[in-house]
Amino acid sequence: MGTLRSYIETQIQYTNGDTVSYLPHAYIELGGFRIGATDSQFSSWTNYAGDLINDDVIGYGPYSDAPTNQVNYTFAGGNGFSAMIGLEQGSDGDFGYSDEELEKSYVIDDYMPHVVGGLKLEQQWGSVSAVAGYDALDETWAGKVRVDVALTESFSGFVMGGYQSDWDSAVGVNSYFANWEGDYALWAGLSAKLWEKATLNGQVGYEEYGNISASLNVRYKAIPGFDITPEITYTSYDDDRGDPIEGRLRLQRNF
Repeated sequence: MGTLRSYIETQIQYTNGDTVSYLPHAYIELGGFRIGATDSQFSSWTNYAGDLINDDVIGYGPYSDAPTNQVNYTFAGGNGFSAMIGLEQGSDGDFGYSDEELEKSYVIDDYMPHVVGGLKLEQQWGSVSAVAGYDALDETWAGKVRVDVALTESFSGFVMGGYQSDWDSAVGVNSYFANWEGDYALWAGLSAKLWEKATLNGQVGYEEYGNISASLNVRYKAIPGFDITPEITYTSYDDDRGDPIEGRLRLQRNF
């Protein structure tokens, strides 16, 4: 019947005196069949975005603090080809709304679930992946295509494009799957291994509404099991949110 696998993860975050814990992943897999709660396949099937902490200023789909109950099946061929079909319940996470009065739940309220499907081809040179999702609540759809290329042993890059139907600027984000602002959005990234212990990662994202965001970090493996990652992000918003610059520093223990 295939390999039996289960996975569960709890995240605990402490911010300004407040502690928040949540369960982003908890599922069972048997062969290519998966059931449980985890990131939407609309985000994970195309491998999210770049290898950055702040990779989702230009949103590419629901994940992390917005996991969804789901059931899906993935067929994996022997030549690098795979295909996926799934049903998802939706979630109540942060979908990018700037106005609290516009916030809404994307949890389904009747028998019809959100539907997602994807195709992927992985080869030695890189991969091509595509995913599409149907929002059962708003009766809209969205899709993404991503191309990854291994330029050399030390350099790799990707480009990704997304499109959604019936985006309404008065409503803001109005699709469960597509949380970018506008009909379309574009992302591009590059990773370069500077030396054995350090990798430079960069990403630029743009959405039709006029917003653009660029991030850059260096992932430094100080000693085995300990990573230090400084990161900076610049975003230019085409509205009254201004042009913020964000800095982050991650100290990560791996074991």
